[in-house]
Amino acid sequence: MTKNNLLSEKLNYTGASHTPTHLHFCTYNTEILEYHQGASIKEFSPFIRPDAINWVQIHGLQNTEIVQEVCDFFHIDFLTTQDILNAEHLTKIEEHDTYNVVILKQLSVDEENTYTPQQLCIVQGSNFILTFMEHDSDFFNEIHTALKNNTLKIRNRQSDFLLSVMLNSVMASFMSIISRMEDQLEDMEESLLSPETRSGLTLEDIQPYRKDARLIKKCILPLKEQMSKFIDFSEGKALMVNNADWLLDLNYVEVLREIGPHFSVNRMLTAECYKQRMEKGLSFLEFNYMIMQAYDFYALFQKYGCNMQFGGDDQWSNMLAGTELIRRKLGEDAGAMTITLLLNSEGKKMGKTQSGAVWLDPNKTSPFDFYQYWRNVADADVLKCIRMLTFLPLEEIDKMDSWEGAQLNTAKEILAYELTKLVHGEEEAKKAQESARALFSKGNAAEMPTAQLTEEDLTDGKIDILTMLVKSGLVTSKSEARRAVQQGGVAVDGEKVSDIAASFGKEELSGEGIILKKGKKNFRRVVAE
Repeated sequence: MTKNNLLSEKLNYTGASHTPTHLHFCTYNTEILEYHQGASIKEFSPFIRPDAINWVQIHGLQNTEIVQEVCDFFHIDFLTTQDILNAEHLTKIEEHDTYNVVILKQLSVDEENTYTPQQLCIVQGSNFILTFMEHDSDFFNEIHTALKNNTLKIRNRQSDFLLSVMLNSVMASFMSIISRMEDQLEDMEESLLSPETRSGLTLEDIQPYRKDARLIKKCILPLKEQMSKFIDFSEGKALMVNNADWLLDLNYVEVLREIGPHFSVNRMLTAECYKQRMEKGLSFLEFNYMIMQAYDFYALFQKYGCNMQFGGDDQWSNMLAGTELIRRKLGEDAGAMTITLLLNSEGKKMGKTQSGAVWLDPNKTSPFDFYQYWRNVADADVLKCIRMLTFLPLEEIDKMDSWEGAQLNTAKEILAYELTKLVHGEEEAKKAQESARALFSKGNAAEMPTAQLTEEDLTDGKIDILTMLVKSGLVTSKSEARRAVQQGGVAVDGEKVSDIAASFGKEELSGEGIILKKGKKNFRRVVAE
């Protein structure tokens, strides 16, 4: 009988794997890349660096004490640890105060073309990644190679980029398996159509394919569901394809002979994307990016009849290269359309927060956090965002051009509400707006996330700002809290706190408490008993 973690205060692994629990550790930044192996997190603690990304791989989950030690070390709550050990947990993406959790199924295939699912759980924090797998696996070998070669400058990026690379690997794996199954089905179709082999096929030959299809459907549909809210994948609509299906089969000599003559190096170097990189150093890998993107368009045109490519205007040269390659190789016309990049008043791309991207998935960026991001755009950017991102009538937006001062706050509310409604629906947009307004109106403070302090959290009836930031869950350490205060990113009841020694008494924290904010969108109502 399967044990249910939710009904027990004791941790239980609910799967069937007998792989002994063991750990692999990797820490990296731009300067270092180190690997270690061990049986417990204590063995790795001397190597964990605050200025690096620390990746712990846990293989085999039967030793729940080791799993719990890892989770406790990185301050992962008990319920999440239960989910990690639940081998039958449904696919989910969940955002916590200091980390994000992704649980999904990953498929492996053996030499006999037997597909075996296993649960993969990824926990991503500000400077760490934890991956939990039931069996030994070489699934992440390509990522380790990328780290050694610093492919895509992966070691220059934060932990959220490593998470995205992992998720991309999962999707690429599924697409590879689907491609293999399609090849097998084509072979079966040929056999069915051939008089010589038709009679040898039975229902027993078809049944394994039905079983594998059900397995893949069970694993991949929850992931596809996240995207289907915005893209219609129904019959005759959008297709999700993997360019590895054609790029991995390319022969380098053939590419040089068949594709190379259609590209002028002199012309390529005049592209703005190359000009910018030439100043800092252009690698051969980066130089080939235009050729590969052009080939993608060429392949999509041939395979799926795709004759129009959309992208940001920073991709203009790359997309034109694709249209030109199609014209030269096939004698056909294809088009490209660019979309203006959303830049802030400083000329930097928008859409990045302190911890990574602003996600459309509510499990990764909550409707409230999504609303808050747009509510806090700079004054100089709000009207541009309204024009580019909302469906409000242009006549109505034009009237806002003369707005100043407090009116711009109204414009920000309009922007945040309209975008949240578009992505998450009207009901969630209203809830987010009400909660956001509660930040400045204690009368509605009950709608906010709350941190409850006890007597043990107070010293002589007071609590200092650094401790309060840690206890509230807005930061993970006092050093992080100190930096936030010194950088001007902390406020109490709307007033900026610049003194790291600032403290607050129990009387201030009683009743509805105080509103503690870190940055533009992270906040807690802090209340003392």
